Amino acid sequence: MPRHPLHIAVSYSGYVKIDAEILKSSEHLFLDFQGKTVTAVHMNGKEIDPSSVFGHQRVKIPAAHQLVGKVNSIEISFLNEYTKNGQGPHMFEDPQDKEHYLYTQFESFFAHKMFPCFDQPSIKAVLRFIVVAPTKWVVVANEYEEEIVEVDAKGDVFKLLDKTEIKKEHVQKMAREVKSKLHIFKNTAKISCYLYACIAGPYDVIEDKSGVPPMRIFVRKTLRKYVDKDAAEFFYITRNGVAFYEKMFGRKFAFSKYDQIYVPEFNWGGMENVGAVTYTENLVFKDAATHQNYIRFANVILHELAHQWFGDLVTMKWWDNLWLNESFATFISYLCMVKHPGVAKYNSAWMNFFLLKDRAYKDDQLPTTHPIAGTIENTEDAENIFDGITYQKGSSVLKQLYYFIGDEAFGEGLRDYIQKYQWSNTQLEDLIACFQEALKKRKSDINLAHWVDMWLKKSGTNELTPEYKVKDGKITEFNIHQTSSTYGDKINRVHRLIIGVYDAKLKETLYENVLVQDKEKTPVPQLVGTPEPTAVFLNVNDFTYAKIRLDEKSFAAFSHNLRQVPGALTRLMIYRSVWDMVRDGLEPASKYLELMHSQVHIFVLYSALDARRGGLRHSYKHVHLRGHGNLVISASGAQGGGGEQDLRPDPQDDGDREAGEQQEGAARVSDPDGTLAQEPRNAARVAAEGHSHRRLRSSESTCADANLGYREIVMRSSACCTRTPRSLSRRRRRS
Repeated sequence: MPRHPLHIAVSYSGYVKIDAEILKSSEHLFLDFQGKTVTAVHMNGKEIDPSSVFGHQRVKIPAAHQLVGKVNSIEISFLNEYTKNGQGPHMFEDPQDKEHYLYTQFESFFAHKMFPCFDQPSIKAVLRFIVVAPTKWVVVANEYEEEIVEVDAKGDVFKLLDKTEIKKEHVQKMAREVKSKLHIFKNTAKISCYLYACIAGPYDVIEDKSGVPPMRIFVRKTLRKYVDKDAAEFFYITRNGVAFYEKMFGRKFAFSKYDQIYVPEFNWGGMENVGAVTYTENLVFKDAATHQNYIRFANVILHELAHQWFGDLVTMKWWDNLWLNESFATFISYLCMVKHPGVAKYNSAWMNFFLLKDRAYKDDQLPTTHPIAGTIENTEDAENIFDGITYQKGSSVLKQLYYFIGDEAFGEGLRDYIQKYQWSNTQLEDLIACFQEALKKRKSDINLAHWVDMWLKKSGTNELTPEYKVKDGKITEFNIHQTSSTYGDKINRVHRLIIGVYDAKLKETLYENVLVQDKEKTPVPQLVGTPEPTAVFLNVNDFTYAKIRLDEKSFAAFSHNLRQVPGALTRLMIYRSVWDMVRDGLEPASKYLELMHSQVHIFVLYSALDARRGGLRHSYKHVHLRGHGNLVISASGAQGGGGEQDLRPDPQDDGDREAGEQQEGAARVSDPDGTLAQEPRNAARVAAEGHSHRRLRSSESTCADANLGYREIVMRSSACCTRTPRSLSRRRRRS
C-alpha cells in the first residue's frame, strides 16, 4: 500500500510498499516512476541494488525475485521534487500571505510523478496514505484520517516509521524547524492510481453535515471571503446532484465523504479524485457573477460529481475510452440541470450545451477530423486526444443516443451497467451491451452495434435539409435530404429528431421522434396532409448532431420574423444554421448581416461601476458592423473618450474549457429608438444593479435575440450570451 511522501521544502522523501499478486513471471514487469532518485529497493524481503533496476522512468521488477501465484511485497524508498506545471505533486506559494499549498493532479498519467506505482487505469488498488506535514496544515486525501499524531523529535511516533526505509533525520529536521503532525489515513476503496489525491496546506474549511455524504469545501485563506457567499449554493447544487445521480445510476454514493477543494494554478476546470475533487480557482467569483457564470459553475460541479459513479466506481480499462469518460460526464451533468427539480433555475442549460458544440462542428469540418472513438497506443497519445471532437462531439452524440433509444431504456441500461461493473474496469462495448439489453426487453429492433459504427467509429458530420411539395395548401410529400460534409467519412447516419413546423404567425407545431434513415432521402409521412407551413426547422431541442439547412421559404420567414419563433434555443439554432449556410457558400454574407439587422437595431452597452472611482467608467451608444463578423462600438460618456473598442473575443476562447470567468461589466439591452442612450440615470441604474439584463421598451424575445445576435456576429458561440467583451474586462481562462 503506497504511503505518501514526507514534505521537505521544495523536495520530499518517500516510501511506498506495494503488495501485488503476480500471475505470470515476466522480465518486462515494472513500476512507473518519474522521480529524482531511488534510494532503496526490497522485493519479498530481499534487497536489490537501486541502480540496477531504476532508469528511464521505470523501476524494473526482476523475474528472479518474483513469486508466481503469490502476493509479492515491493518496497521502494525515493527522493523527489515538487512540480510547478500542475502535473503530479504541485507546490504553490500564495503571493499575498506567503503560505505554501500542495495538491496533486494524476490524470491521465501523472501519479508516477509523485511515487512509484502501476500507473494505468486497469490496475486498481487499495491505498493508504501516511503524511507528515506542518501542524497548521490541513491534509486532505481520498479518505478520512484514522489518526493524527504530533511529531516530536524524541517521541515514540518514530516507531511508526521503523519498518519503512524513510530516513528519520528528514522527519527530525522538520520537527525541529516546524511543528509537525503525522496523518494516518484510512484505506481507500479499490480505485485506479489516477484517482488518488493528496491536498495539503493551511486551507480554510467550510463544512456541511446536513446529509450523506458529509461535504467540505477547502480554499486558500486569502480567497475565503469570496467563497463564503457562494458556499451554500455550492453545497445545494452538490446535494441535488447526488440525489439525481443516485436515482439515475441506481446506486447510492459509494464513498465515505465528498470534499471539494479550490486549488491554485490548476490546468483544468476540475478533477474527479475519489472523495477529494479539485477545482480551478477561476470558479471563485471575486465580482458579481452573472446567471451564465452560475450555470457554468453548476455544470463543473455536476460534471465532477457524475464521475464518482461513471469513472471512479466504474473505470475505463484504458485511455482509448477517456473520451467516453469525459463526454458522458458532460452530457449527464447537463441532463441533471435540465431534468432535476432541485436545480430548476439552471434548466436553460441546453442553450449552453448547444453553444459548446461550436468547437465540435468547427473541428469536424477540417481535414484533421477523426472518429470519436480511436485507438490509444500509449499514455502520450492519451494526452493529445483532448479536442473538440472527443469532448464536445462525444457529448453531443451521447445526447443523440439518449433520445435515440429513449429515456427509459437509457436509464435502465445505465443502472444495469453500474450495478454489473462497480469497482471494476470496462470498455465501450460493455456500456453498449447494457443499453442493447434494455432495448431487447422493450422488443426494440434497434441495432446499437450499427449505431456505434456510424457515430463513434466514423468521422465527419452530416447535413440535413427539409424538402417538401405542396398542393391545394396541403403538404403532399415531405422528405429529409442527407449528405456528408466535405471532410471525414462519406457516410449517412441514422438520426432521431424533432421537427418544428411554423404557420404564418410562426406558431410552432412539433413532430417528435422522427427517425431519419442512414440514406440520402428519408420520407416523413407524419407531415403529409398537414397545412402548408410558413417555415420548417429540423432538430428542435438539438437532440442530434448535424448541420441543419433551411429551405428557401423558411430562410425568408425566419430572416424577417425570427423574434416570433418560440424558444431561445430554437432561435439560436436558426442563427447557427444561417451562419453555416454562409460559411459553406450557400448564401452570401450579406444575408446573415440582414438577418442580424432585422432583429437588432441598436445595442446599448454599459460598463459596471468602477468601485475605485465611485462612478461610471464608460457608456457606449453606437454600434457599427465593420468588415466580416466583427462587432465594433464607438465610445462616449463620462470617462470614455472617443475611440473605437473592438469587441471580438480571444480566438482561443473555448466555452468548454472556461470556468467561472470574472466579469467587471456590462449589461446589454435592446433600444430600437435610442431613447435609453439619452437617459444617463437609467444607465447608471443598469450598471449598479449588478450586470442585470434589463428589458427597457423591448419585448422579452427582442432582448433574447439581441444577445443571441451579439454572440453570433462575433462568430463565436461557445461562451455566455451575456458577458463583458475581453477588451472591457480582464478575464481568466482555463488552459
